[in-house]
Amino acid sequence: MIKFDIDKALSGLDKISDQTNWSLKVLGEVAAKRMEEYAKDNANWTDRTGHARKSITGYCDQKGNITAVGLSGGMEYSPYLELAMGKKYAVLYPTILEYEQEIIKAFADFLK
Repeated sequence: MIKFDIDKALSGLDKISDQTNWSLKVLGEVAAKRMEEYAKDNANWTDRTGHARKSITGYCDQKGNITAVGLSGGMEYSPYLELAMGKKYAVLYPTILEYEQEIIKAFADFLK
């Protein structure tokens, strides 16, 4: 999960507008969708049912002034795909690492 704390980014401001938080939420949702599509396209396992690939979901959550963007796998065996066999089939965490700097930069650029 990638977290962006707007209070740390803009330490001199007392209050962030609702519009700014809404904009960061939209930016996070776009980033989450891009990561979801990338992960689905780049999962390197052989589909049997297609359920694992279809269950990959990008998400964006906000709590206060913190916006979090991440990915999850919705199958009971998703942790196995990510962690077993030397992480041979891992796609969620590598995708987050791939997009992390781009997302943080986009948030920072928006706030300039």
